[in-house]
Amino acid sequence: MTQNQKQIILTAVMLISFLAVRAQTASTIVGQWKDEKEPERQMEFYLDKDGLYYAKVVNSKKKDIANGQVLVKKLQYDESTQTFKGMMSPPDANLELKATVSFLATDKLKIVAKKAFLTKTLILVRIK
Repeated sequence: MTQNQKQIILTAVMLISFLAVRAQTASTIVGQWKDEKEPERQMEFYLDKDGLYYAKVVNSKKKDIANGQVLVKKLQYDESTQTFKGMMSPPDANLELKATVSFLATDKLKIVAKKAFLTKTLILVRIK
């Protein structure tokens, strides 16, 4: 395979990957996800009656986190940036953080929660 052919193939793969991420829609977030580093942490994103997205705990075996506890609230989809913005309430702290959720890939989410100098980042993968 020539160098030119390799470059064409690499460019095509990168373009397809980029388009796959950009093709996400708001409803693509709906479903069950698990923490990439701690797979026992699982949550379900859903669309509520108010037209906003929420995420609640599912399958928690930890005593301090109750199944059904809502962790991510009032996510609104911004089509221009293809991100969700809302609030996150960590189960181990009594505070609310501003949250931004974005797709890293079709089945991978990045949640960045911030308040002042406190920042928490989670990577979630879709449960299939």
